[in-house]
Amino acid sequence: MGDHYEATLSVAGPILKKDKSKLLWIAFFILAIAGYGLFSFIPDFFAIPGRNVTITYRTIILVLSLWVIKKSLAEGRYHIGIMYLMPMLIFWSLYIFRIVVETSVDYNPYLSLPWYEYYLYAIGTCLIPMIAFMATPDDDMSDYILRGLIISLFIVSIVGLYNNLMNIRIGSATYQRGASAVLGGIWFGHIGSSLCLLALCNIIISKSGQVFRIGISVFMIIIGIVVIGVSLTRAAFFVLLIGLLFMIGIEFLRGSTKTVIRLTGLALMGSLAVISYVDSFFQRFVMRIEQLPQQRIGRLEKFQSAWGEFSSHPIFGSGLELSGLHQYPHNIFLESFMATGTLGGMAFIIMFLIALYSAIKLAIYKPVWTWVSLLFVQYTIAAMSSGAIYTNYLTWIFLGAVIGLGGQLVPDRARA
Repeated sequence: MGDHYEATLSVAGPILKKDKSKLLWIAFFILAIAGYGLFSFIPDFFAIPGRNVTITYRTIILVLSLWVIKKSLAEGRYHIGIMYLMPMLIFWSLYIFRIVVETSVDYNPYLSLPWYEYYLYAIGTCLIPMIAFMATPDDDMSDYILRGLIISLFIVSIVGLYNNLMNIRIGSATYQRGASAVLGGIWFGHIGSSLCLLALCNIIISKSGQVFRIGISVFMIIIGIVVIGVSLTRAAFFVLLIGLLFMIGIEFLRGSTKTVIRLTGLALMGSLAVISYVDSFFQRFVMRIEQLPQQRIGRLEKFQSAWGEFSSHPIFGSGLELSGLHQYPHNIFLESFMATGTLGGMAFIIMFLIALYSAIKLAIYKPVWTWVSLLFVQYTIAAMSSGAIYTNYLTWIFLGAVIGLGGQLVPDRARA
């Protein structure tokens, strides 16, 4: 199963032992991707305000990102052509200009956040980490990052499930779908999806004799599915199935017929299991779900409002948030048009199409980094129904990673 990866991973240990800077880089990858979930438990366990913890975490990631950028520039790890950079430069220039206008030049008093947090989130949490992830890491880091992420997400999953169980036992009036007070149900569900997809990659790269590694990965997939069920997040189930379909397509293009058959069978069984599990789980907890605060306006209405505001201001866009609602529309593609107008929105679409092309190339010709392509697909789809441009930091991190790793690949299987 792991023929594509064996040559790369066989030399990983000795190389890492000789280069401590790679260990720091690996730690940065794991902390940037899974750290928010780990940090999210601090407010619950130590009675610290959640905003203090999340801002501290984002500041740490910003500092580490700047370190990675500085080191990568010195080592010549950026190999990105102007075709990849141009739409990115156009969109981010227009988006930052929009933030400047609404927080200072033509101040909008109805913004939902303090003015400085738009800069911290958009630039410090999304843009700068994305640039850091556009640097090209060495292939021998991949397996260490993959395993570290699986362990980290497993810890988040177990602690989150424990919190849910304790909440049910004490008879709380409101059922907590999330892992903690900071990590809500939607993103807890996506952590379960990520754990499933990463564990699946771990199975595919395993050699036939690595029974323990395969068994642990199967266990992780089960935990991930339980997390998705507890979170009651339909989008998390959806992205998991899309991830499976993406893997089937990649393995088909690689010519791995046996893996395609196995993944197709898994996707079919998963679809049936999901339908059955969601139905029974929903009936079991429907009373608690009804106690959750009702959203003032549904996602579809927000999508329609965002498109309507763009249609009224097609050249420069209407604003950072929906006027009247003072919220983002929960779809970063619609939001890009609403906030930056036609030029920015088109640059945004082109940027993501380029990233998708890079993700496919990366998964085919650099199989050791397939998990990066999978998570890019997952969090891009997730951003179509939740979060804002300045909050979907994982989407931006993986966009930077697939462009950095896959943007300049030559379609030659010898590079795999």
